[in-house]
Amino acid sequence: MRYELEKKTIIKLSSAISGILALAILIPIVMNGSNRASTSSRDLAAVHYKSVNAKVQVSSPSEGDCWRSNDFQADYKASYYISGKNVPCNQLHDSVTFSVQALPANTHMTYQPGLELTGFPSSRVVLDEVTKNCKQAFQSRYSTDASRLSWMWFLPDPFAWAAGARWLRCDVFTIKWGSHIGSESGALVSSSLAEIDQHFAAHDYEICMKTGSSGSPFASDATYANCNGGWDMKLIAQENLTPMFGATYPGESQVQNEAAYFCGGQTPNPIPDYYYPNEYGWSTGTTSVTCWERG
Repeated sequence: MRYELEKKTIIKLSSAISGILALAILIPIVMNGSNRASTSSRDLAAVHYKSVNAKVQVSSPSEGDCWRSNDFQADYKASYYISGKNVPCNQLHDSVTFSVQALPANTHMTYQPGLELTGFPSSRVVLDEVTKNCKQAFQSRYSTDASRLSWMWFLPDPFAWAAGARWLRCDVFTIKWGSHIGSESGALVSSSLAEIDQHFAAHDYEICMKTGSSGSPFASDATYANCNGGWDMKLIAQENLTPMFGATYPGESQVQNEAAYFCGGQTPNPIPDYYYPNEYGWSTGTTSVTCWERG
């Protein structure tokens, strides 16, 4: 069966699935807070920052650092850990630093800290650049093959930034079974970076989905499933079409024909379900077809 990815589907893809479809992940950072006129924003932010027992991290983190979050979703959406802490890698943790990069000393960023220290850097160009850097580092380490691995990025908090910290931290995490597309949770693991790399090489992070009532692995009701347990659809292959067609969308018929040919060559009887990008999806970076086996 063939499927053309619709607009509403494309914008909800997770970073793991969008790794399949060559999408860049842009972590939502549209959170701010209002400040009382009688109290400075720095004072309000400092009170909350102290209340979560966090430390201002001026020094650069290191590759291989392991991090445990008190609220993964909040940390996933923020541009720095709100409640996380560095822990030994043999203890349960949510993410591991796979790349640390130095930003230029003159990098300009304006923070707007609020009541809960959910301030955000306001320089869109810089944010686009740092997400691009983490994406490239992730793809260099883990290739573009689809897996249940995903990534997120962090900058110094406002106080560390003011003190001169200019590091960019890129963390890898394993998406938890049961997570919904677009609202993934990190699975608590006790693996070091080297062990994650070994599991990736051994294909231990395959993507299987429970599709819910929609029947689609990309719908909002789809959830990640254990490939050794019950699942509805399993990703078996993907192909990036830009080497074949270039940057310009070649037209639906050509994309569909290539998708049918490619996926048909994986398991010809029966032909797997395949998904391919429409023109809108292509314009937003979705340039791959994916092939799915039904359970």
